Amino acid sequence: MAMLSKKTFPHRVITERDYLIFKMLWKWKALSTQAIALKFFPNATPYAAYIRLGRLEGSGYIQSIQVERPGFEVWTLAPRGYRIIKPRMVELAKDGFKSEFYCHDYLATAFHLGEWLTGQPDGGETFSEQQLLRIPEDLWPAWIPQSTLHRPDGYSLFHRGEKKSIVAFETELNPKSRCRYERHVAFYDSQESIEFVFWLV
Repeated sequence: MAMLSKKTFPHRVITERDYLIFKMLWKWKALSTQAIALKFFPNATPYAAYIRLGRLEGSGYIQSIQVERPGFEVWTLAPRGYRIIKPRMVELAKDGFKSEFYCHDYLATAFHLGEWLTGQPDGGETFSEQQLLRIPEDLWPAWIPQSTLHRPDGYSLFHRGEKKSIVAFETELNPKSRCRYERHVAFYDSQESIEFVFWLV
């Protein structure tokens, strides 16, 4: 896709859709143009979404980051965008919005959301690693395991008939020590409410 000019644009009127994009970028840290287009520009071309994102970047609300794998840019929130949405959010236990590893967070988000990006089922809920890190534990939804001993890359809740199922997500791009995996297993063994753990390795 053609690159837009990096010149600074004048201040822009922020639409409600822009606010929703900023909030989603805060929650999931890194999203592709295609994901944002599917979610927020369903009746437009990805290029139309790209034009709007480029203008928001030029105004300092978001920024594009080149990731080594899979080899393209992802979008992330910028400080100005964070300042815009912070008053609309719950009080945070840990202030911030940035990703430490954009490639990991992009893949973890794609893995976690999948078809739920645009088609979350009735009663389905998601809680991201960003939310686990920054929202106070006493403000977590009741279905989230109330433990900080381990922080997965997120949780999802879905319903099968009358039964609620909780799924945890883990994304590993590099091998870790055996003792770390053993701690992860011990954590999940202690959480009876978690029915599945999905791993991307």
